[in-house]
Amino acid sequence: MTLESVGAPEKDIIMAFVEHLATFAIFGYITPPEQAIFSVSNLCIRPLEIYTGDTITISVSVNNPGGQSGTHTVMLKIDGEVKAIKDITIAADTSRTVSFIVIQEKPGIYQVEIDGLKRSFTVEEAVVPSPPSPPPAWILRYYWIVLIGAMVAVLLAYLLWWRRR
Repeated sequence: MTLESVGAPEKDIIMAFVEHLATFAIFGYITPPEQAIFSVSNLCIRPLEIYTGDTITISVSVNNPGGQSGTHTVMLKIDGEVKAIKDITIAADTSRTVSFIVIQEKPGIYQVEIDGLKRSFTVEEAVVPSPPSPPPAWILRYYWIVLIGAMVAVLLAYLLWWRRR
């Protein structure tokens, strides 16, 4: 006997109305959809903290559990502004990772959004080391005297050591 039924596969439930109590068995199969269906997950930002001018990699997984291959547009938004768009073709029942490389020149906290998934990353001001201080002017002016003095001191130390042996 075939019964009209309603299913919720994500909850492993099938419901049907019967007119009497008896033992029933469920026979059936699920056919995949005939079109491409896309879902985006796993928004990943590496690293989460960078310095100005450094690169950051933002990636997502795009899955197509549908019955046909199709093309999906992945749009990267940073602080609500579209920064990059990639069209990817995904075969039926497969997934792909889509990555974007970003460089931010201003410090701050930035909000990333791809297909409704949101995360943030931080950009800090790059610390520029100060140049080494120049040697004192007298060393530059009389470097040859300092050099000769150092050589004489080394020679005297060697002679004293040699004499004590």
